[in-house]
Amino acid sequence: MSYPKKSPYKTYRHGLPAVLKEDFFQKHKLLVLRGEADFLVTETARSLRAIYEAKNWAIERWEGPQVNAEKFLQATAAASLFDPETLTFINQAQGKNDLASHLATVKQAKDIQNPVCLLWRGGDPPAKFQKELDRLQAFVLACDEPAPWEFRDFVVDRAQHYQMKIAGDAADLLLEAVGSDLFKLDNELNRVSLTLGVAGQVAIVTAEAIRPLLGFLREDHIFKLDQFLCQEAYGRALLLLKDLLDRGEKALGLLAILAMHCRKALQIQAGVKQGQNPAEMARTLRLPPSVIQSYMGYVQRRPPQGFAKALRLCHEADRRLKSRGEGEEIWLNQIVWELRTHARPPKG
Repeated sequence: MSYPKKSPYKTYRHGLPAVLKEDFFQKHKLLVLRGEADFLVTETARSLRAIYEAKNWAIERWEGPQVNAEKFLQATAAASLFDPETLTFINQAQGKNDLASHLATVKQAKDIQNPVCLLWRGGDPPAKFQKELDRLQAFVLACDEPAPWEFRDFVVDRAQHYQMKIAGDAADLLLEAVGSDLFKLDNELNRVSLTLGVAGQVAIVTAEAIRPLLGFLREDHIFKLDQFLCQEAYGRALLLLKDLLDRGEKALGLLAILAMHCRKALQIQAGVKQGQNPAEMARTLRLPPSVIQSYMGYVQRRPPQGFAKALRLCHEADRRLKSRGEGEEIWLNQIVWELRTHARPPKG
């Protein structure tokens, strides 16, 4: 059996309705959710679980490496007439080398009494395993990553899941801001539906509706990170950086915020040394007076060499990340720890 690769998300969308039909497991006792798109595998399994829990089925979930011949037989054998019907999920099926031999113990498809769903996270299974799937008439739903031109379709579909209608320009803006990680895109769509309060409404969510929200969040991130550093709350700054990376923010963007923080600190230190008052510095640096005030005590407790060294680290990190794109969190953490290292107690 071959799996189409040219339009993988279209292939997934075509096969999904059949899998989610309530009579699916009356026709197919063995289902394989196979693919490299972990989100599609996970979300499809979650939808199946919700359907059959609502029908009062018993749901079992086993990790592939823990499944032996006895457990596999237990999963597929008929239960007592007095027990509820059972659906068994076997997670990380690709991690079970002898799963093909367990399948081989089943003489024919009709001998599988209780349905089993294998979650195969990765590429095509080995030929020996695929041969057993074909013999037992398994239904295989390909869950591969969308092609580049299919991500907009994914965004539109997930918006509908959250009872939203999203315009093409809004989907493009979201993809530009978040990237192509399906989990992060789904999280952002959920947040947008909650923030805008548009779930279930007929109106289409446009780029104009989303753009101010994204801009506000970026400004809010800059303010919070600056605030944590000025308060010397380094632990909270590190947690915020990790959270932003996890949410899909670009490391180079976060690096720019840290570099800007170091430059502002050096500029305000120079202004203090020249005898300027906060109002004069605010005019010279074109910064709000409140920002100058938030930096004053902070910069006076540390030498300029610390900010200069952290700024050099920012430049080095920028060069390395652009050439290699690895170690993003390590570089950001190192810069924050450099700022902490040069803290000085106030003169008393």
